[in-house]
Amino acid sequence: MRSRGRWRVAGFAVGAILVVAAVVAVLSNRSLATAALDSAKGASAGTIALLVGGAIVNLVASAAGLRALMLRHGQVGAMEMQAVIASATLLNYAPLRPGLASRAAYHHVVNGIPVMATALTVVQSMALALCGIAWLVASAWLMRAGGGFGGPQVGFAFVALAPAIGVAGIMAAPAGSWRRTIAVAWLWRCVDMSAWVVRYHAAFAITGISLSLADSAVAAAGAGAANLVPLVGNGLGVREWLVGIMGSSMRLWTMDAGLAADIVNRAGDLIVCVPLGLAALPFVAARLRHATRAQRVPDAAHAPSESPPPIELPQQP
Repeated sequence: MRSRGRWRVAGFAVGAILVVAAVVAVLSNRSLATAALDSAKGASAGTIALLVGGAIVNLVASAAGLRALMLRHGQVGAMEMQAVIASATLLNYAPLRPGLASRAAYHHVVNGIPVMATALTVVQSMALALCGIAWLVASAWLMRAGGGFGGPQVGFAFVALAPAIGVAGIMAAPAGSWRRTIAVAWLWRCVDMSAWVVRYHAAFAITGISLSLADSAVAAAGAGAANLVPLVGNGLGVREWLVGIMGSSMRLWTMDAGLAADIVNRAGDLIVCVPLGLAALPFVAARLRHATRAQRVPDAAHAPSESPPPIELPQQP
């Protein structure tokens, strides 16, 4: 456990260093930094709303998808899950990434769900995330190089195919079945990945770069891959550089432009997760205290009590 904690602290340190390095790299390119700053000052309210609104949709979709998987193991309220995910997302910015551990402990104490069941849902969610990344990459490729397959319309049709499969699965599978659970979780994953596409389209627009839907999907796929890296919370630092490297290697945008756009996207993350996480933490802590107290009361009631010594009556002569 101590070794794992050291690795998590090291991961946080590396992520923080990568973020600082990204900021330095952008600022060192004075022409880009000046242009990005001027563009950000003139960004429309609608573009900023897309950035912030996309981050909110990410939180909502992530919580709803995880709840769909968790309901096979116990009852978790919809708003309760939103609060748990909001607080866990904020906590994952801390050095030891306590978000997942605290969430597993919460579900175990409050909802009676075994820790291993929570871990299983995390693995299942990661598998769906990999499928979502593959969906975005394939969609982007078809939209960009779909001339031999009937044009970009094939790519747009492929974009609509994934959520359509989720809707069809929900309608065809019986309630409570494993297939329906996966279909619901997959549909929410599609919403989550689509929100990332919108966010990158807005983030690049704020820095003065207009991206196509296909290029925004590439950036979103990179963000999804970075968020799966286990040693850093919320893809801290890794996401910024991965988006920059992907775009520059594919000649979609320059390294510095990718870094600048993802720094803007990171700001959108913080604008959403900090206030929502701080608002959710007292609710989650109160529920945890109440459940812990409720468990202690029955234990105390069933504890063996010390019986008073028997009263000896005087013997009659």
